Amino acid sequence: MNRSKSIAILFAIVVTCLSATLAHGFEVKGLAMPQSFIVDKETGNYYISNIKGQAFSRNNNGFITMLSPDGKVANLKLVEGGRDSVVLNAPKGILIVGNTLYVSDMRYVRSFDKLTGAKKDDIDLTPLNAKFLNGITTGPDGRLYVSETVGNMIFAINIEQGNKAEVFASGKGIESPNGIIYDAASNRFIVTMGFGILSTVGMDGKAQKFTKLPVKGLVGVDMDGDGNIYVSSFTRGVVYKIGKKLEQTIVARNLVSPANLSLDKNKKLILVPLFLKHKVYTINY
Repeated sequence: MNRSKSIAILFAIVVTCLSATLAHGFEVKGLAMPQSFIVDKETGNYYISNIKGQAFSRNNNGFITMLSPDGKVANLKLVEGGRDSVVLNAPKGILIVGNTLYVSDMRYVRSFDKLTGAKKDDIDLTPLNAKFLNGITTGPDGRLYVSETVGNMIFAINIEQGNKAEVFASGKGIESPNGIIYDAASNRFIVTMGFGILSTVGMDGKAQKFTKLPVKGLVGVDMDGDGNIYVSSFTRGVVYKIGKKLEQTIVARNLVSPANLSLDKNKKLILVPLFLKHKVYTINY
């Protein structure tokens, strides 16, 4: 076999492997700049936040899509800005707690019934100087923790005390926080920061650099049951896996604008929204 033919075969194998990685992409028509993609572990339904405009826009065009466990559209616009007195400008982070769907939307955290989309509360964080709310998760105390990317802060919201909100972390080490998850094993949060930094934030609100990746534009973050961390780079189009010894492996590349990824741990899938392609993918891990 000559050299050129061998190279061609090798290239075909590589392309096939990359294609197989993305073979589980859900065919969802009608998405518009999907930012976050999560699964409800209780029902198996998937939820996608759609900005449908600029990330800073306040045009009330945003919507939330719900998929069935098999990836079919159950309700393209379960929640829609401008309908039924709902305001939804640029929805980013999404989170399920019980029967409630929480959505970070610019200066507000909004909540809805996860099955009907019925409006519940609007939590206004403007008094805390919120401008660009992003990632959202829960902590061991049951509070919601929300990153404020522009203001370099993380807020805590006590949903058991009338949605009382306060600044949980700010200052040194809190630089353009985006994705956020709680790591129960180490009792700390893992946060993607600006300039390719992955940091931890303890329950005392103090940040420490965890590791640095060779790419910028870090967005989504999640962790599997074995302690491996998965991070997406919006600007470089890659998904990294970071092992327990901080070894870094690229598990997907050549993606277009992968935004706030998360994991479906039951099916062992990485859920990746492609913001500028108006698509979502699932990747085996």
